[in-house]
Amino acid sequence: MGAAQTEAGLKSSGALAGSGTAEDPWKIGKPEALAWFASKVNAGEMVAENQNILLTADINLCGDGFGGSVDAPLNWISISQYSGTFDGGNHTIDFLCGSQPLFNVLVNSTVKNLIIGMVSHVPVLRRLLMEWIII
Repeated sequence: MGAAQTEAGLKSSGALAGSGTAEDPWKIGKPEALAWFASKVNAGEMVAENQNILLTADINLCGDGFGGSVDAPLNWISISQYSGTFDGGNHTIDFLCGSQPLFNVLVNSTVKNLIIGMVSHVPVLRRLLMEWIII
């Protein structure tokens, strides 16, 4: 799903803004923009200097509108190796489902101001580890 999105299309729809730098982080406000970001990082198409994120809204990953539902949410595919600042902006990512955490590996990263929702179904230990700032 994320790979099918384009940066230009996401920006024109208002789901994405910014450039990913520390000074101008990706401003992500919709699930399809987060999936696009994850697919670009996982494909090795986004350098570490452009992996900074600021969430601008709560993100619901159940997949409404692109193949999932509250009763049968889509499984999240982890961001394989993340090297930036992920500022949740005190927003919630919910319906994070499957056996994988939001990130597999954090390298020189900061994750802050992020809430993982109660309807998420990732292993509890992984959920707790995602709340730590890792540098």
